[in-house]
Amino acid sequence: MRLALFIGCLGLALAVGLRGFAALLVALVVSGLLSLFLLGRHRAAMSVAVDRRMNRLRARAGARTAAEDAYVDSLHADEAGITRADR
Repeated sequence: MRLALFIGCLGLALAVGLRGFAALLVALVVSGLLSLFLLGRHRAAMSVAVDRRMNRLRARAGARTAAEDAYVDSLHADEAGITRADR
């Protein structure tokens, strides 16, 4: 979407008579400003999707950490039950 908006602005800048670097610069600025308004809904939807994905990743990492902690605690509990005479 952003690329299409930039190409449209570049085409418009070239049609107006701007050439070279000036056309690129004007197209970049205008497409950037337009995208703030025209693509706001898409940006918000992407933000929600990224936030959901990060929450799922954090939850899985927390579950793995809890499982590892429980495993290490069980190893320490087993070691505490064994005395030197038992070895």
